[in-house]
Amino acid sequence: MAVFPRSWLLPLLVAGAFAPVGCASPEDDAGSTASDDLTVWDPISAFSGNSPNFAQVANGNALAVVSRDFGRGAKAGALVELFYPSLGQDNLYDSYVGLRARGSFSWAHDLRLVGQRIVENTGLVESGFSGPGVELRIADVMRPTHDAHVRNVTVVNRGIDPIVGGQLAFYAFYTIGTLPTGDAIRYSASDGALVQTDSGSKTAIATIADRAPTNSHCGVALSPLGSGRDARFAAEDGKPAGCTTAGPSTGVTGALFHDLPTIAPGQSAQITYAIGLGGSESSALTEAKAAVSLGFSGATREDADRWSRVLSQAKPVPGLPARAKPVYNRALITLMQHHVNNGAFIAAPTLTSPAYRFVWPRDGSKTSIDLLDAGYPAEAAQFFEFLEKQLLADGSFAVNYQPDGSGPMWNFGREGNENDQPGMLPWGVHHVYLSTKDKGWLRARFPGVVRAADFLVTVAPRGQVGPSRDLWELETGASWTYANGSAIAGLEAAAAIATELGEGAAAAKYLAKAKEMRTVLMTKFVTKDGYFARGMKKSGNLDPRLEIGNLALGNGGFAILPDSTPALAKIGDLVGPRLGTPGGAVRRYEGDNYYGGQPWPVASNWLSVHTIARGDVAGARALFDVITEQAYATDALMLGEQFEEPTKRWLSAFPLAWSEAAYVLQPVLSPHGEERFCVPFCIIDGMMGMGRLSKMLEVFKGAFHQPLVQRTDVHRAVTEGVLPEEVVEVPVHKLPVEAVVV
Repeated sequence: MAVFPRSWLLPLLVAGAFAPVGCASPEDDAGSTASDDLTVWDPISAFSGNSPNFAQVANGNALAVVSRDFGRGAKAGALVELFYPSLGQDNLYDSYVGLRARGSFSWAHDLRLVGQRIVENTGLVESGFSGPGVELRIADVMRPTHDAHVRNVTVVNRGIDPIVGGQLAFYAFYTIGTLPTGDAIRYSASDGALVQTDSGSKTAIATIADRAPTNSHCGVALSPLGSGRDARFAAEDGKPAGCTTAGPSTGVTGALFHDLPTIAPGQSAQITYAIGLGGSESSALTEAKAAVSLGFSGATREDADRWSRVLSQAKPVPGLPARAKPVYNRALITLMQHHVNNGAFIAAPTLTSPAYRFVWPRDGSKTSIDLLDAGYPAEAAQFFEFLEKQLLADGSFAVNYQPDGSGPMWNFGREGNENDQPGMLPWGVHHVYLSTKDKGWLRARFPGVVRAADFLVTVAPRGQVGPSRDLWELETGASWTYANGSAIAGLEAAAAIATELGEGAAAAKYLAKAKEMRTVLMTKFVTKDGYFARGMKKSGNLDPRLEIGNLALGNGGFAILPDSTPALAKIGDLVGPRLGTPGGAVRRYEGDNYYGGQPWPVASNWLSVHTIARGDVAGARALFDVITEQAYATDALMLGEQFEEPTKRWLSAFPLAWSEAAYVLQPVLSPHGEERFCVPFCIIDGMMGMGRLSKMLEVFKGAFHQPLVQRTDVHRAVTEGVLPEEVVEVPVHKLPVEAVVV
């Protein structure tokens, strides 16, 4: 497994560059770093840099990333990540194609980038380049049920003379295992394929084309001399030395060379390549051969059919604006591309810039529940089955986990981990049950629910969770308001589950602790100015900074309080002047300097749902439109972690599953002037904060109406989906605290 970030791998490669055999070298990191940006970055952001991602292709077991033209290590159109198996290992430094034509050689990323896009409602990624008298097109797709990446390269003659003696080079620097001995690469003449393995890994990679290569080359990364020099150098000077074997070395590279037929003006030639992945040489070769046998057109049909089926599962969204529809569908596809076959959801397909190719219990739970509400119950249920297996011995969670389920990535202990995450397990499990009514599944989840809920009881001995890392993972040493809200929601969900399963004693214990925590939250976590503090420090002093995440206590998150609660409403009122941006988006909290304190789509989403819950349809619509326009900053139509408004660029991770999930939750409008939208339902007054998306609700003339149910009917309403006959409707901002909204 390649466990070193790119910035750390280079010294190892330099050390191994003059080994007897081996291959390919990386070029210097390209694109923007902290010094290129308009704002001052904190050290973590400066170290991580921006991801080079334009788009990803994935099938749940393998994921490859196509680079954009900026970001750390960016080479437009190149492949810069290859995660396999179970998205759990990084197997690639980079891979790209080059063209020799009319006496000169250029890598695709050294030509002029014409454009990149993802074909609508598919996973097909297209990149276009232009050079003197020539056009180069690259298209990438991942087979849905086979572990093979298919890459089609087309050369178009835009000159007035024929292209004679043209040649394509396919270069790859795979990194199955960097240490201790590194990979070995060989050329299989009988297959016309490069095959790379590592003695300490169960992964093999085979690279093949739809025709036999004219030549090949294998070499040691960064090595400039001899027959075993870096394959990149051999491609650039047009003197490949062939390949039998190279390595093992800390970095090996390979290249396949294909002579092109004469291309008349206006005509084109193309080659289809396949990268096959497997647990052995033979299985990798089988995948690669099957892919080129299928052909590029066959691979694109497979892909289109797959995503058509996925999108057909989505619940209808009445009134979704036409400009938002492609962004909404892209969000659903992107979320599914982040889904691992074992049930996990990675946060982002980025290994080092930043290091987000892991599973966070919080992010994954939010993603799963938003997908559940969008029409994907199987994926939601599978995630919580995965999540319960990751519980630590004390019933808590580490910060994050490897996507293959092999264990935690970052585990910093009780105060170094995040106390907002354990509550997500019972909260999410109960949401799934309310949707599926699968009592057998609920019973199977109960042991894990008990472990998480018991931890929450233990970690809050005085009615508030103990100090831990905050949800943004930048500060420790406080009991965070967000974490307390998550704990209350988790305890109340655990109580509801226990009640449903006839476990009365457990239900009473969890409800008692939740009630105690509610009292502390409402009496000790509100600033003198009337809004929820960011948290309470160990000293007992409140952190008064305004925090957008605290709106998650309302309908946009845990739904333990109505958004009309004064301490929540005050946050909503203050966000505009204190956290708002010139472009109409929202920052996270006061004093945030992570990547310069840019606005986040998840922050705008929290305010949007809060705004609609308080009856401001126009305000919510404006926030939704802001996020939609941010997606159009690239032709990928995806949402990243943070958006830099002056440059209209996505910074940090791109895309981010949490951002895409937030977009799926957004309220939308009908074409007939009746605003309709899906909203969470909430449980007030310490009952059971377990609601989400019960029915379509209507807003007429700015007054938000939804059913009002008495507390005595809560259990039947939320567990059986039965509303009492005496349902009445009132504006949500006038709901009494004693009410239960369903």
